[in-house]
Amino acid sequence: MPSHPIGRRFNKRSTLGATGVIVCTFVYFLLFAQFALLHRIEELDAEKEWLQPVMLLMGIGGLLGSFVAWKLYRITRYRFLLGASFFLCSVLAFISSMTNRLEVFVGVGFGVGLFLGMLTVFVVPTLRLTISASKIGLWSGVGTGLAYFFSNLPWVFQMSPAMQCAFCGIVGLLGLFLVGTLPRDAMESFEEPVPGSENGKSFFGPTLVLFFFLVWLDSAAFYVIQETDSLKAAAWGTPNRLWGNGLFHLFFGVVSGVMIDRGRLIGVLTIAMLFLVGGSLWLTGGYRDVAWLGAVFYVSGVSLYSTGLVASIAKQGEMQGQWPMAKRAALLFALAGWVSSGMGIGMARDLGTIPYLFLLVALAACLGVNLWLARLVRRTAA
Repeated sequence: MPSHPIGRRFNKRSTLGATGVIVCTFVYFLLFAQFALLHRIEELDAEKEWLQPVMLLMGIGGLLGSFVAWKLYRITRYRFLLGASFFLCSVLAFISSMTNRLEVFVGVGFGVGLFLGMLTVFVVPTLRLTISASKIGLWSGVGTGLAYFFSNLPWVFQMSPAMQCAFCGIVGLLGLFLVGTLPRDAMESFEEPVPGSENGKSFFGPTLVLFFFLVWLDSAAFYVIQETDSLKAAAWGTPNRLWGNGLFHLFFGVVSGVMIDRGRLIGVLTIAMLFLVGGSLWLTGGYRDVAWLGAVFYVSGVSLYSTGLVASIAKQGEMQGQWPMAKRAALLFALAGWVSSGMGIGMARDLGTIPYLFLLVALAACLGVNLWLARLVRRTAA
């Protein structure tokens, strides 16, 4: 497929603005949707009766939001869609910081899923519009790594749930401001993807399978850590651990982005799977005295695959014979985000641990995907 230069230069302002959008999106997701909102409900509901309905509605809202975003997305209104999503997410965070009525959180949970689901889908094509295709991986890694870094800052992590909710409301408004710095006249870039086996048009299916198992495992591990005092202390129990987690997240986010720019997405996801499986075994295998080492593997694997989740579709861009970027992003975040996350949390909640059988299945899926891709590459080369 020939290149079609648009005659528009990517500049530092659009690149930094788009990177900031990634940071705000991930901070909101990590600190509010996964953490502060749930802890705010626990703070008001000692029996945790409202927690499961809110999480269920958030997942339903996320699925719906992903597909609504695909239907709504148009290049000509990408700034409006991004800005509106940030604004609505911000409003819900501020409401959560102020209300003490548990029934309100039912609507908040659904709304967070809906608008955050839309926001994550809208971010993907925005990267292709505002960042040079050859650097999408790098800047996605910087943005993802910084989001994890900021979320692990001791003074942020140790805020009360209400304060964290208000902080995430401010993050949403900052995201809205950064959207205003993006170019109004962005046109889609039809640059050829950077050479690399996983950039071919047939490889969306295999990568979707890998992301599905990675998010499933990550969600299960996060739940087990949260519900086990000794593991929680080992993972983020002291300021030094939090600083260490943030730095590891940032470092491996950037490493992941550089590898993706060099056409090594599947290699990144394979390493992430090995790190997550190794970290899970270490954390749940009785090595409590040195559980922090399992946490290092865990956080490193999370940053590796999270950068790929943000960058992989934008890196490909729009290609003949493929679904549009927004549709692929909707499917990716719906299945390998909301569905697999719910399955991971449900598995960990019901079993209280991560079964060794599941770890074997995840490794087998990873091996199968690599063999699947090797066959596709041979077929493409033939």
